[in-house]
Amino acid sequence: MFSDGVLRLWSIEIYEDSILAKLEQASHEIAEAIGLDKADVVAWILADDKPTIPPIRIHKKFPELKLSEKETLRNCTVVIEIIDPEHLTYNQIMDIYHYIREGFKVTKVKALTVDDQRLRDIVKRLGGVPTKHGTKGVFWKKVRQEWKRETPDTPCLEPDALRRRHERLQEKLHRKRSTSPSRPARWER
Repeated sequence: MFSDGVLRLWSIEIYEDSILAKLEQASHEIAEAIGLDKADVVAWILADDKPTIPPIRIHKKFPELKLSEKETLRNCTVVIEIIDPEHLTYNQIMDIYHYIREGFKVTKVKALTVDDQRLRDIVKRLGGVPTKHGTKGVFWKKVRQEWKRETPDTPCLEPDALRRRHERLQEKLHRKRSTSPSRPARWER
């Protein structure tokens, strides 16, 4: 989009060793360095039409944590880049806040800890939580023994506390797996 509000599209053939190819490469490097769209920078150089810089840009990342051979946990990270923060209004800040909360379905869930992962690994190693009534108590006692063996310096929880912690962990993992972005960013690069 150009400063006069008109969208223009050009398409030309560029040969690899031509001056235009070098110009295109340089404009792409400039675009990466200053955070503008590549096509806007090319148009700026060729047509002398300055691109408009959005006041707010939101960058999304989705790093994955490998939980086991088959399971991964995908987390979303948002970086908000504000070009001119002193001119940011309260309504713009609230728009950003609501966008993140609604668009990413963010709930107040704490991140997984090393102890959470350790508990999951112990439960999986022992074959998972049994479904038969009467065998669960013995299973959680085994989990407690494994926990004490792996972390001798930390105080160990009772079997019932480990069971409740595992249940809360399973709920947390279920919520995180169902969290996914549903709509694109208005300010996205």
